[in-house]
Amino acid sequence: MNNKKLILNAFVACSVGTLAACSSSSDSTSTASPTSETPTTSSTIVGSIFAAPVNGANVSVKDMGGNTVAGPVMTNAAGSYSIDVPDSALAFDLVFESTGGVFDDEATDAAGIGTDAGSLSALVAGGSLDATSSVHVTPGTTIHADLVTDYGKTATDAKTAFFTAFAYNPDFTIQPVDVTEPAALTANDLSRLSGFRALVFSQLAQNLSLTAAQQFDMFAALAQDLSDGTLDGVDANGPVAIGASGISLPADILSQYIATAASFIEATTASYTVQYDPSGMTTHGKDTFSLTITDSSGS
Repeated sequence: MNNKKLILNAFVACSVGTLAACSSSSDSTSTASPTSETPTTSSTIVGSIFAAPVNGANVSVKDMGGNTVAGPVMTNAAGSYSIDVPDSALAFDLVFESTGGVFDDEATDAAGIGTDAGSLSALVAGGSLDATSSVHVTPGTTIHADLVTDYGKTATDAKTAFFTAFAYNPDFTIQPVDVTEPAALTANDLSRLSGFRALVFSQLAQNLSLTAAQQFDMFAALAQDLSDGTLDGVDANGPVAIGASGISLPADILSQYIATAASFIEATTASYTVQYDPSGMTTHGKDTFSLTITDSSGS
């Protein structure tokens, strides 16, 4: 494990406790398209593109027919962007999409080298944005969006499929932070948790013998796998290939995802005792449980 990952031990216990936290973002959708008339007003939407922060990505906003309604604009070194979206388009479902750019992959710790980024996206329900809104695009929002745009699922069905596999709902309103960087220690819990989840996908790609750049093909493959509702390495047509990597998703991909997340938790809590109390929990679904974390001094 590289040194950057040791920063995780300041907050990973909190991340574990909220691992299945739900998104509060809207799930209602409008499948119509924005008007083609020239708008007279627009709203400025800010956000970020995050595998780790993606610098120099081109960000566009498209309607559900694939037509560009805003952009492209470019992200800065922090992965942040600002884009003016016609107010006439905000009533309709939109896809925030990024292509290109470079990032420092958390799993490979390639700081300063820069890995070419692939496509990332987020589906935003009509009527859920205004001039105060932000849209943060992550691996999780990308898989969810792909289920809708590439496989015809409703936003609700896509959310159900994603949650069944990964035990959380991706929330584009939360700004993720790179949890391998010291600045993450001052971020709020939800931002760190979002960043931690992106880190898990990066490490999963490495565990599957993929390059950092090939993780974007992995996101597409995970959506394809989930298109039949089950994360098991196959869809209705058989094994799911990961782009042109020559590697397919394994049948135990869900177990590997869980083990990848657990590997960070185990490695970064080596100097702590974590006591888990499942009293009162049900046998399925989200629930509340207790964790008692004790450091080496007994506190």
